[in-house]
Amino acid sequence: MSYQFVRIECYSAKPRPIKPGSDQYNSAEQVLGEAARAARYSDHVHSPRPAQQIAGTRSVEDLRTLWKTLTANTRTMQPSGKGENKLHSQRLKSDAYTLYTEIHSHPVTVAELRGGKSPELEREVRAWIDRAVKHFKRRMPPGVEYAVVLHTDEEHVHFHILALNVEDPKIDANKLHVGKLAANLVRKGPKATTPTPGLPRPDLETRPKKPKKFKPSKNRKTQAKNDIAYREKIAAWEAECAACEARNDALVAGWRERNKAHHKEHRRTEDRPAENKAYTAALRAFQDDYHTHVGAPSSMLRVGPRKARLTTKQHAAEKETAKRLAEVLQSQTNIRDANVRFAEQNAAANAANAEMRAILEAKERELAAVEAKLAAERKALSDQKEALIRQAKLHEAKVSAREEAIKAKEQDLQSAFGGLNAIMTGLEDGSVTVANNKLNGRGLGGYLRDAFSKDAPQTPGHSLLRRFVRFVIRTWNAIETRDGPEIDHDYRDGPSM
Repeated sequence: MSYQFVRIECYSAKPRPIKPGSDQYNSAEQVLGEAARAARYSDHVHSPRPAQQIAGTRSVEDLRTLWKTLTANTRTMQPSGKGENKLHSQRLKSDAYTLYTEIHSHPVTVAELRGGKSPELEREVRAWIDRAVKHFKRRMPPGVEYAVVLHTDEEHVHFHILALNVEDPKIDANKLHVGKLAANLVRKGPKATTPTPGLPRPDLETRPKKPKKFKPSKNRKTQAKNDIAYREKIAAWEAECAACEARNDALVAGWRERNKAHHKEHRRTEDRPAENKAYTAALRAFQDDYHTHVGAPSSMLRVGPRKARLTTKQHAAEKETAKRLAEVLQSQTNIRDANVRFAEQNAAANAANAEMRAILEAKERELAAVEAKLAAERKALSDQKEALIRQAKLHEAKVSAREEAIKAKEQDLQSAFGGLNAIMTGLEDGSVTVANNKLNGRGLGGYLRDAFSKDAPQTPGHSLLRRFVRFVIRTWNAIETRDGPEIDHDYRDGPSM
């Protein structure tokens, strides 16, 4: 490999000479057309081949269309001169730098690369392109639109980067150029160099005044003579003006030569302007940074043999050293990339483990919540079961109490009916009598004792039996005193009327 080559430049819509005094002009339109290999801009190529789009935010044609749209429609507000706050809209000047470009060339020739005879060489060129594009993207501010095209129809493999500073109000390409940006910062600062005053311009000769026309005459012959005389005066006046302009041109040409020599002498004796120093230093730093990130990893030298004043053998040794250095850098890069990949994989594994732990913790929390919910439901069911058991026991107690009450009532009624039956039977067979308002008879003691005992519960059967006993006693007494009819009928055969 040999030395690196990268060149940056800015272009405007107005054609500009490549160098002062050069007859070759470049413009943004011409550079965009040449990059796209347009026929009218590719005369310098013997056999033009289509450009290969290898990177970028848009194609060259789209970038060209965008450049035309922006340069045609962009307006800036400028002071109108009619007041401090008076502004007016102004189009971009045709000589404003609006297109930024970079040319990157590889020492490999197209003949060496063409045909796919050396896959390793192709990989080296592709790696060099990737490094250069990454280096460009790292240097650019956000919002830059760019296209990267590869040319393989000239001697060496090279590619162009064309960019537009679309975020800037004036689409200023100089803000992307490291040298011009550094010079502009110095120009606006306190270290700006005062321009060298030129020689005073010579006083130019004033042109003679144009002769006035004669007054119109009614006489045609007089008018014709006046016209001829006026034409002669005009011819003489034009000759005097031409001679005056020639003398003025000679004065200006002499002044320009003297002024040029004056500035040249000043530049020779005086130190370079601070802007020029900043421009050169910034471009040198750019080349150094480019060599660190692009040139050295691609086995390229920082400078060529003529610049370093090396012999052929020394330059060959430098190239061999650069190649070995590139291999070492590539090895270091591979190790660093492997470490980065390992760190990324480790970080991904840690992240996956953390995610898995988080998932497990979430599942544990969900399980704990489910278990707590189940425990609450079990407790609620247990409480509900206990309540149902209590209700069942209470209901069973109520049923038992009701059955006992019914049983007691049945016993009470049975006892009452037994007492009634015994009294009725005793009255019928005469074994029951009433004496001293008391009912006497065999087998009545138990019934009457329960019914008339003060300690005995007052049940309906006892009440019925007491009432019946009192009724019998009253009836018996009534019969004894003859207050009522004598009852001698046997009620067992049914009532008689």
